[in-house]
Amino acid sequence: PALRRRWPAVHRWTGRGFLLAALVATLSGFYLTWVRGSQLNLASALSTSLNGLLILVFCWLAWRSARARDIAGHRRHALRAYLLVNGVWFLRIGIVPAGAVMNALGHRVTYDGAVFLAVSYLSWITPLACLELYLAAERSPRAGFQRGVAVFFHLLALLTALGIAGAVMFMWWPAL
Repeated sequence: PALRRRWPAVHRWTGRGFLLAALVATLSGFYLTWVRGSQLNLASALSTSLNGLLILVFCWLAWRSARARDIAGHRRHALRAYLLVNGVWFLRIGIVPAGAVMNALGHRVTYDGAVFLAVSYLSWITPLACLELYLAAERSPRAGFQRGVAVFFHLLALLTALGIAGAVMFMWWPAL
């Protein structure tokens, strides 16, 4: 908020840069998935494509609401677009805890299995649902609800930290 108030031109230009980067990345993802065939399976490709379509929709809505000076709407749509653009990151930090739980239960996670597919969809649905919960708490006059959401988000932060640590240890560190 301070950046937006103090240097609105910087906010506008970084926002335009984000929208352009999101557009290029999304269209590149569509190309890689559907033209080059870089997909694990059809269900995973559909998840990626739904995520991409929502990125385009929310980027357009964020731009349109900013042009209409609907700042509250712009903020909501921009936050949604931001979370959707990070869907691949959420997939990476979500598959490690899911794999750990499934391994503990004696099941192996494969890229064409139900667990990977579930995490593939949940990697963009869950952040959107969490954002809607956050926005609801922000609007709510009930302090108890706001505190409950704050506790829930602290638990999510811990889970995210564990997912990052697991991704580093099992996905990236061995490659270094």
